[in-house]
Amino acid sequence: MCPASKHSYELFFYKKSRNCIFNFLELIVSVVTFHQTRVQQI
Repeated sequence: MCPASKHSYELFFYKKSRNCIFNFLELIVSVVTFHQTRVQQI
């Protein structure tokens, strides 16, 4: 396995995991804002 392909492979997984983390953060933010709006309405 040549180093170049290994590097791009790691970079691919790094981007994938980073997207996963960002998606998770967005989910948390949306849930928190949703609860805040629910509380304000009640």
